[in-house]
Amino acid sequence: PTLDKLVALLMTHKDNDYNFNWTLNADILPGPGFDRDDGTGTTVVPATEFLETCLAFVSNLNEKISCTRIASTVSVSLSLGYKCKYDHPEGYLPRDVQAMTELLQRYSSFDDVHIVLALNARVLAKTIPIGLFDDFLQTFSASILAWTGTGEPPIPQSIVDDIQKHFQDDTGHLLRDDAIEFDCNILAS
Repeated sequence: PTLDKLVALLMTHKDNDYNFNWTLNADILPGPGFDRDDGTGTTVVPATEFLETCLAFVSNLNEKISCTRIASTVSVSLSLGYKCKYDHPEGYLPRDVQAMTELLQRYSSFDDVHIVLALNARVLAKTIPIGLFDDFLQTFSASILAWTGTGEPPIPQSIVDDIQKHFQDDTGHLLRDDAIEFDCNILAS
């Protein structure tokens, strides 16, 4: 129903020149602190159902846009994450990246959406090497959103800086402008 409301919103503004950027977000796979092997690996949002619903929405949206004169532009991002515990002692593991890769490879194309890998910043900082996600980012032309959650203590700026360094060249410039973004509650110094 919410996705239908987004399309209705777009149609009410079809004569206006707006840029709509919609992000559809869910934790679709178990991550650190929720081991698939011990039964705690259930997620709040079933992965296949979420992806199929979102991809059908984007297809429907594109069909409506092509059949209607719409001055606005619409971009859709799928923000896909792992259900995790920020205080878990381990970072993301190769099996986490493999599970997300295999899941997305079941679908033929993500040409009409941008994939954002939503990762808890504290858990990402424990991931050795952070480069574990590099192939995923390249394969799906994806980016990372490193975040801290509601109720999670603020994170030191030094952790954010350490994560960001991985995505910079020797001169301190980002290797890709959209490689990583942060949505973190930073500890006051």
